[in-house]
Amino acid sequence: MNIENADWYRRFDALYFPKFKRDADYVKALEIKREHAPKKIYQFSSFGEYSLENIASNTVWLSEPSCFNDPYDCMISFDAKEALRLKPEYFISEYPEHVVQALMEKLDKNEGVGDIIDVMVSHFWGFLSREVRRANKLTKESFEAEIRSIYSSGRMVLQNELDKLRNEIGVSCFVSDNASFPMWAHYAKNHKGYCVEYDISTRDDVVDDLFPVLYTDKIFDSTFSVDRSPDLNGIRVMKLAMVKAKDWSYEKEWRLIVPGRSGEKYKMPKINAIYLGKKMIKNEKQSIVDVCMNRSIPVFQIDIDINKFELIYSAV
Repeated sequence: MNIENADWYRRFDALYFPKFKRDADYVKALEIKREHAPKKIYQFSSFGEYSLENIASNTVWLSEPSCFNDPYDCMISFDAKEALRLKPEYFISEYPEHVVQALMEKLDKNEGVGDIIDVMVSHFWGFLSREVRRANKLTKESFEAEIRSIYSSGRMVLQNELDKLRNEIGVSCFVSDNASFPMWAHYAKNHKGYCVEYDISTRDDVVDDLFPVLYTDKIFDSTFSVDRSPDLNGIRVMKLAMVKAKDWSYEKEWRLIVPGRSGEKYKMPKINAIYLGKKMIKNEKQSIVDVCMNRSIPVFQIDIDINKFELIYSAV
């Protein structure tokens, strides 16, 4: 079952990501999540420049979403019409407030981007006096082109702001199972990498930053992020880092999501164990074993069972 449909998650979501601030109860929401979050989490990795340092320091890297392998991961969309209603200054800041308000009322009766342009042209064309039209040599066609340009510029400014919010979020990815064949193949470089196990059962601070990934057919709608409730936006925009396409649902992923900390390290609890891929290069394997011995971290070698689809774990 998709975790989004679980009763506990629905209760958590309603309290942590409410539409209105009055409905938020972060203390209760975190209590619910702490009760249902996994006690152990696992991170698969290929061996790289910072592997030994991260193991020795009990840290993980918080990446910005634009670095992920799936271009749809954390992707943002927004309803242009609703964004225009919530934040007209992005589009039509040069017009008087009462004129903008009148336009908002007209837009309530129309749908679609094409209709927005038509209503804007009609509304503002009527607002301009003949003298202004004549002095600026405006025809209705040239005025429509100008409105389209203003509208497109506003969309671009808004999109850039949302992209900035997105890429300021620091994300680190985990799963709750270290025996997943696809995870060993995709994220541990075809068993040439390793998997780190963390016990977070006594670290509420880590659990509070940990969120389940929601697998869906819909790209995250961030229209709310342009509204007039900035105190909620920092919380609500975090949800975009929780959304992935259904094709990835086999991962059953959990993510550390920390706004404003992309490109930074995150302190984890002491490593509980490390599992070495079956095809890991000998010298890379030995370097991990050496670091773990100095820190009393158990190390296990992964092998395969020739009689069934099951991994075997042997202490090193």
